[in-house]
Amino acid sequence: MKNIFLYMVLSLAFIACDKDNDTEGISSITSYGNFVMEDEGEAEVKLGLGDSYTDKPVTATEEGMPLTVTVKLTDANGDEVVDEDKKISLNIDTTIPGVYTYTYSAENSDGYSNSISRRVLVLDNGDFKSSIKGLYTSTVARGGKVEHTDLSYISIVEKSAGVYDITCGLGGYYGLGRNYGDNYLAPATITMSDISTGEYSYIPFPVGLFGGATKITSFEVIKGEDDEPNIIKMVAEVFGSVFESTLTQVN
Repeated sequence: MKNIFLYMVLSLAFIACDKDNDTEGISSITSYGNFVMEDEGEAEVKLGLGDSYTDKPVTATEEGMPLTVTVKLTDANGDEVVDEDKKISLNIDTTIPGVYTYTYSAENSDGYSNSISRRVLVLDNGDFKSSIKGLYTSTVARGGKVEHTDLSYISIVEKSAGVYDITCGLGGYYGLGRNYGDNYLAPATITMSDISTGEYSYIPFPVGLFGGATKITSFEVIKGEDDEPNIIKMVAEVFGSVFESTLTQVN
């Protein structure tokens, strides 16, 4: 029995050595593209409605050698931007507010790709007297405890006078804060006949694929004074939890 056991140990040892020899020399190190945003380009650009914009060049190198950079432009829904002829475009129509993303990709000599991105925000903000439309960052507390801060972005679009579509009535708690994605946002519609009185109405809404019927129990519009930002404080209830969102208008 001892001889059999010894034979098995030696056999396993030789097999292990053979496997090591099989993979010898296969490992290697690859260098990903090193990107540079030229002309002091920024990773996030803010524009007003109708402003002109030309995207600044981005280059990439691998150990000093230039790489080919491919560029893609997508809108807030992640769809590639197309022109009036339905052809893929790299130009932003700044008459349409929203968040646009340029993605720059490069493939190195080993065939591996990496990328960086630049977000361009086209802002169309309401004055908080006649409209609350605009782009917002969000801080969300659940059950009285702040769990997510500076989530970006929540969009409020005025689809008709006093009627607003909000990308998430929970301030992006699941979709942005927990990174579950757009299928777990809670799109809501709020009607405000008079912003100054704070009166609002809504229809209960689901939380994406989670479902449910979310109720908004408070919706407070606070116009910033002097250099203070405009803020919306929203409280919603669903799944037995209370979500308190502070939306800060991006300027």
